[in-house]
Amino acid sequence: MRPPRPPLLRFVLSRSRANATSGDALFRGGLLMSENLEIIDNLKQASELACHLILAGGQITAEIESALTANADQSKQVDLFGYVLHSVMMQAELANARILQWQGIKNSAEEALKKLKERTKALMEASGIKEIIGEQSTFFLALPPPAVVIENAKAIPREYISIEYPEPVKKIENEKILADLSKGVEVPGCKLDKTPRLIHRVSLREVQ
Repeated sequence: MRPPRPPLLRFVLSRSRANATSGDALFRGGLLMSENLEIIDNLKQASELACHLILAGGQITAEIESALTANADQSKQVDLFGYVLHSVMMQAELANARILQWQGIKNSAEEALKKLKERTKALMEASGIKEIIGEQSTFFLALPPPAVVIENAKAIPREYISIEYPEPVKKIENEKILADLSKGVEVPGCKLDKTPRLIHRVSLREVQ
């Protein structure tokens, strides 16, 4: 399938076909060819200026300003400015589409990573295996660094909550809770995180 033509190029070609059907086709065709070549040159110049603008962080440098006003014909300056504006807009829309596309790929990759880890961890726990060793990859289950899991913030006693100013904001003292939980002191609404984590290590040693 032929890729769609850019809107401005479709406009140029449609003008050529529409105007060539009336009057002296050869004469008008020559004029239209000259006109269209000029428009194509303007489009090319506008595209280059748009790239310079984007690479300059959107700043209109002295070089870009000079290029925008180089033509003494004011109407041609207006046309060139319109082409540049259109080109920048198209670049922004294209970039946004690519951002959305890559964000979708990122989300899918992260979900795949999560599912693969969950699968491997579940299989190891079901089999009672704590470590799997390959030639270059090793998987093992390990407890995470000491951390607090808050199950019910409303149940946490006042001695574990402080007030921060200038605006009164309640802050849960996680370090204090962690210290007491590590000593075996029960803190309502909290517990230590004892969920095993799947660790993956890769060795770059040469495989015999």
